[in-house]
Amino acid sequence: MSIGILGDSLSRRLLVSLSFAIALAIFVPAAFAEELPKGLKWESNETDPVYGSPQAKKGGVFRSYLSEFPLTVRPVGPDSNGEFANNLVNSTWLPLVDRHPNTNKTIGILAREWAFGADGKTVYFRLRPNAKWSDGTPFTAADVEYTLSFLRLKEIQDPTANQLANEEFDRVIVYDPQTLAIVSKRPRTNLDYWMGTVLYPLVPRHFLQGKVDKDFVKTFNWTVIPGTGPYLISSLEKGKRIRMKRVENWWGTKERYFQNRFNVDEVDYKLFRDDEVAFEAFKKGDLEHYWITRPVWWHDKTKDENFTKGYIHKLWFYNAKPEQQNGFFLNVRTPIFADVNVRYAFAHALNIDLVTKQLIYGDYERMNEYFEGYGPGSSAGIKARPFSPDKVKDLMEKSGWKRGPDGIWAKGNDRFSVGVTVQKSPQIEKRLEVLREEAKKAGLDLRIVAMDGAAAFKAAREKKFEVTYLAMTASLFPDPKSYFHSDIAGPNSNNFFQVTDPELDKLVDAFNSAKDTATEAGLIKSINKKVDDLGLFVGSWSLPFTREAYWRWVVFPEPAGTKRSDYLTLYQNHYLYGGMFWMDPDLKKETEAAKAAGKTLPPVTRIDTTYKKK
Repeated sequence: MSIGILGDSLSRRLLVSLSFAIALAIFVPAAFAEELPKGLKWESNETDPVYGSPQAKKGGVFRSYLSEFPLTVRPVGPDSNGEFANNLVNSTWLPLVDRHPNTNKTIGILAREWAFGADGKTVYFRLRPNAKWSDGTPFTAADVEYTLSFLRLKEIQDPTANQLANEEFDRVIVYDPQTLAIVSKRPRTNLDYWMGTVLYPLVPRHFLQGKVDKDFVKTFNWTVIPGTGPYLISSLEKGKRIRMKRVENWWGTKERYFQNRFNVDEVDYKLFRDDEVAFEAFKKGDLEHYWITRPVWWHDKTKDENFTKGYIHKLWFYNAKPEQQNGFFLNVRTPIFADVNVRYAFAHALNIDLVTKQLIYGDYERMNEYFEGYGPGSSAGIKARPFSPDKVKDLMEKSGWKRGPDGIWAKGNDRFSVGVTVQKSPQIEKRLEVLREEAKKAGLDLRIVAMDGAAAFKAAREKKFEVTYLAMTASLFPDPKSYFHSDIAGPNSNNFFQVTDPELDKLVDAFNSAKDTATEAGLIKSINKKVDDLGLFVGSWSLPFTREAYWRWVVFPEPAGTKRSDYLTLYQNHYLYGGMFWMDPDLKKETEAAKAAGKTLPPVTRIDTTYKKK
């Protein structure tokens, strides 16, 4: 019997039933085999302070810039951890829950409620029924289940993701399209945060299932995968620009912590490989903003009339967050650094304090420990090794080296000559030049190997360096396993040091088995001490702030960001602490008219100390 000849009421019921059956077939891989445990205590958080401004205005194309072009837009696999992919593309996929950036309490993102199992290993989630992928497909529990299997696939060529998915997660249980549980292989602290954010990025089952084969890396290198976040890549001109558009009728617009955020319609990222060229384009009005954390630029390059006449404003915003790992990563599997004394000598040969005084105006602070800013309980009280040619001498002689006729330490046919791989950047290269000249006084020949940012990070991931200079984004909670465990000492991992130290492995494993935050803090203290003892990392500078220059029509709220905002416009689509600014068309007309008439407006340098660490 055809549906067409049935009565209207019965027809509608059958159509609804058929639609639901189709939805189950699409989004749930099998019949629901388990029942949800009774007596669960469901939690939610719709009461913490909102931080989007009700004064925000929607609309406009925000013109930004890239200093490098990404090598891929894949969420996983080779080259997927570059600056653009890590900071922007990954923000198109939202997690289940996260921590409020100011209160640090759990808030729902894709999940609206969560509950804890009695075993200390299981978290149950109820999803937001309105959550959708950017192509309009509902986000369901089956997507979470599929993500775990996806991250376990060898075909994605991502050992770090494989290890995390295999060793840390047991399974995902689907109870119905909106209800699931994630089971850890062991009890852990911060269970809700761990389960809600680390199984990430959550990827669309309907888009990827059946398409991940041996050619996945190549096939999906430039494929824009649907996301759940407010923006998605809309166009891409390789080597030139990337445009990201706000998702039409985005499901999260009215959710509490997303309100009055993600205000611009589109972000146009144009590639400028030269910082000077980008800054000049900004001053001409071709870009809306410029990140200006570099001291010489902040202090000296903002004296032209665009600034003095008030057309361009400046903002110095202090944050309170864990510090990124900013410094020199030593590859201990290279012959030069097989000896720990040579690693110590390398640290003592770097006159970082002189660079701070001469080139940085004293604005930055010295980084002393690898995991810094995670609270006093996690600090080992380490002080970075100071510049000291005398200590270099003692260490090198202790290991049998002698000063050569050119002043550089030598041992047989080996010279104390070290290549430092670094992203091409005039200001960083200038700092390294000062370090290079000072290092000669200590008998170190420092060779600077400058590459495009994506290429430099690729070389770091593939361990094709002696020393690499990096700034790694810090997570809310430290993750020592992804940096130091011997299991991931090979290529395509973040164990840049290639360290395989049994004692360090034990500390990392103990951290991953800790059952309370006090134990975790103590273990991070021990890990910091062990990393220092092994001489793996030489910290350079920490920046407890961000700074922006921006045309007057770009408006920031009060305060301008959150405690965790390390950039105010770079993360314009970041789900948690970005997207707070907006563009005011009236102010743009007023500013352009004043500039054309040569009229002076009040110059503005705003210093926001709301979250400055005391």
